[in-house]
Amino acid sequence: MTRRATWVCWLFVTALLLILVPSVTAQAPVKERHLVYKLYSFDGRGYRQTFCPQTEYTIYLLANVPSIIAPRWTLVYYWPITQEYKADWESLDEVVEGTLEILRGNEVYARLTMEDYALIYRYGKPGEAIKFVAGEEAARAYTRWEEEIEAYWKALADYHRRRMEFEEALKRCLEEATPCETLPVEPTPPSKPETYITPPEKGFLVNLPAGRYRLRIYGADGRVISESEKEVVVFQARREGVSYRVIPLSKWTFPETSNAPEEVLYVNSQTTIYVQPFYAQEYNELYYSRLRNPQDKSGRKDRWTWVPIKPISSTLVVSSPGQAEETINYAPYFVRQLPGSALGYEILDYEPNAMKHLRPSFWAYKVKIGTHSLFFKLVNPDGSVIPKSQREVRILATHRIKAVYLPVLLVFVASLGLLFYFRKRSYWRRRQLTSS
Repeated sequence: MTRRATWVCWLFVTALLLILVPSVTAQAPVKERHLVYKLYSFDGRGYRQTFCPQTEYTIYLLANVPSIIAPRWTLVYYWPITQEYKADWESLDEVVEGTLEILRGNEVYARLTMEDYALIYRYGKPGEAIKFVAGEEAARAYTRWEEEIEAYWKALADYHRRRMEFEEALKRCLEEATPCETLPVEPTPPSKPETYITPPEKGFLVNLPAGRYRLRIYGADGRVISESEKEVVVFQARREGVSYRVIPLSKWTFPETSNAPEEVLYVNSQTTIYVQPFYAQEYNELYYSRLRNPQDKSGRKDRWTWVPIKPISSTLVVSSPGQAEETINYAPYFVRQLPGSALGYEILDYEPNAMKHLRPSFWAYKVKIGTHSLFFKLVNPDGSVIPKSQREVRILATHRIKAVYLPVLLVFVASLGLLFYFRKRSYWRRRQLTSS
């Protein structure tokens, strides 16, 4: 067979395979139109957007804090990767007009009408709103924010213009034979707005005490809208306290937590830890996980979980037996990645003047650990101790590790000796029996 005939055969086989093998394409999920509830529920720290599909019959909310329940017609599809239902808000986000009726038992607890709301987010944290405004104030707040943003962009354009003029003037000074008598002044960039506000939307503002409720929506015709009935579980914290996130100097990426005064922290001697205190609340694990995601199946009703609410920037008092108390202030710190292949890091004290273009990595109390155990607590400005803020820090006796393992090693060696002795004794007995 000639070379040309060989190439023709290969081309024929390739074309045949392309015809016979079916093309593989990603299958688009099947979307169905449903009434769902878009939720902006407060989780103790901020407002998270979730949604409750038709597959979930219960909505979970925190007691005595305002939340937003916004009924919407949207397209819902199942996403097998996360095993959850998703909402295609971009394709359909239609407001369900009507009156929300809330029942407690068999009695009507409240009837609510829709009102405008706007969410306020902090820049850099788009997933959680810090608060919201409702009613007529929502439109006014959004208008003020638009004016603030417009003023910021104008100030930023003016800053770039003045920055170019500054660089040109500085370049001329450096190129002149004689130095300039006065150097040009570097312009200061405008401050970026810390928050942004979403355009006003329609929803129901709900604020309920702890308990179980049912809700449904009545349309303009006075009838209950199909798919609108849900149960509502409103819960509150079981107890409150102080939670600590402890960052060891040698394990910056693996912080430890302490949620109760009876918990003891174990650390190595001659090291440094960074302590971050938070006001914390303890919630039912099932209720809280469903609050953050109505489709979350990981929580259990017989378990409880501590949730850090907000940081505490008071004064930390450290005491050790036989030594005077030490007062430590809440301070910022910066984590710097070390150059090279070692992939290490170091934690530096944040210096505003030297690091003015950088943000602190975290705020904490810097506690230096010596060779003795210690105690620390948080103190208010009036000298009173913040309840449930006491913790004990014990030093790991790593120098005694040989004494700990020595008995185990002796037992292991003795066991090997006995095993060798009995096996040898059995061997000689079998040999004597064979010879006789």
